[in-house]
Amino acid sequence: HSSQPTPPSYPAHLPLLPHAGRYPVPSSTPRLNAYVAPIPPHRGGTGTYAGLERIARKAKAALRERFTALAHHLSVEFLKETYAQMNRRGAAGVDRVSMAAYGQNLESNLGNLVDRLKRRAYDAPPVRRVYIPKGGNPKKLRPLGIPAVEDRLLQAAVARLLSAIYEPIFRDSSFGFRP
Repeated sequence: HSSQPTPPSYPAHLPLLPHAGRYPVPSSTPRLNAYVAPIPPHRGGTGTYAGLERIARKAKAALRERFTALAHHLSVEFLKETYAQMNRRGAAGVDRVSMAAYGQNLESNLGNLVDRLKRRAYDAPPVRRVYIPKGGNPKKLRPLGIPAVEDRLLQAAVARLLSAIYEPIFRDSSFGFRP
């Protein structure tokens, strides 16, 4: 257990997790404050989350620096944008909530999710396991995990943030998987 102060809403018997810059980083490592708010349309912005472009520029300009705080980017606006980009035909997870059902009360659902994230009370639900026929042999089945809509949304949002950091530093000769 580290000597860091424990936030009042965080159980003292649990170790601090590497969130929001709470993990030890050597003092010799430069840190970046990555907070960037979206620029609203009435101020000349597009209304989209401009912070991703700024994060990407910072990541490319300062290759040796570390982003130590990104959780604050998981706002209702950012999650709403991410939801709009998601596949609407995805199957429901273990909670049986479809994309359409989650979207009917989107503002409230996203507000609730952001609140749980801030309180560190979000707990990913189990992944629903289904078996589908294998490609070349329909008699053989392969397992497929289907996460809940809310968990898929959060995974996609985190992937967007991390892609903004790592995509600019990939070389053109890199052929690994990228979303």
